[in-house]
Order: sequence, then structure tokens, then C-alpha cells
Amino acid sequence: MPSFQGAMLGVIGAGGLRVTVNDHTVQNAITFAPATVSAGIKANRDGNIQTGSSTTNVNPTYSNVGGREWASIPGATVGDDYEVRMVTGTGTVSTGSDVLDTWLPLTSDREWKVTRTTSGAKVFTGTLEVRKVGDTAPLDSGAVSLTASIEIV
Repeated sequence: MPSFQGAMLGVIGAGGLRVTVNDHTVQNAITFAPATVSAGIKANRDGNIQTGSSTTNVNPTYSNVGGREWASIPGATVGDDYEVRMVTGTGTVSTGSDVLDTWLPLTSDREWKVTRTTSGAKVFTGTLEVRKVGDTAPLDSGAVSLTASIEIV
């Protein structure tokens, strides 16, 4: 069963918009095989951060969870003035994820995920950072932990 946890790290951003990146833990485990398990996180152009998981597909089912916005004033194109990057801690993300350790424009949604199709666990930890386009330093960051595991009992 998936579990989601968050702890706020807030910082005041430029221009009256507050940028806040929460810590996120997304875990998904299943106790039978064959199976496909996934867990992921998305930083969205509209100012939201979504977490999700699936026990049947390599693509997580994402949802908005209250208090998980990166922008204090979400809007359809708020991301156009911002960039995001996922800094690698441990492990690797799965195919279909955005690149790691590179600033990416938030003119489109960005996704990082892990998937597992055999017994064992796939774990990735990193730091999600958001900055204003043209700035060198992040406005805020949050720890991310993604785990997808299959255990045969």
C-alpha cells in the first residue's frame, strides 16, 4: 500500500510568489509476483507537486495532495518563469523519467519515477530544487525518496 509523507521547508521567493518544496517519500510495495510496481513524483507547470504509485503499471497514477504546491500562487503557466532539477543522491530513476542533475524549464510538467517488475526493491533518493529562470541558486529544495518493491511471501 502506498504511503505519502511530507514536511514543509518553505522559503520566500522573488516577486511576492513564495516557492516551497516539501520533503516527499513515496513507497509502493506488493507481496506477490508477477507484478509491476512504480512510485514517482512530478513537478508541474501549474505550481503543484504530485506524488503517485501503481501496482499494475510502470506509470504511476498521480494525484494532488493538499499542501504539496511548489508555488504559493498556483496557475496554469506559473512555471514558465521557473526551472527545476532533481539532484541525484543514491540509486537511479527508471526509463521514462526526466534527466537528473540538470536544470529543466517548468514550461512543461517534469517527472521522476522508479519501477520494479521482479522480486526486490528499486530505490532512488535525491533533492528536488526550484529556481527562478536566470538565477544561479535554488529558491528552495526538498528531499525525495522513491521506492518500488516486490516481495514474494
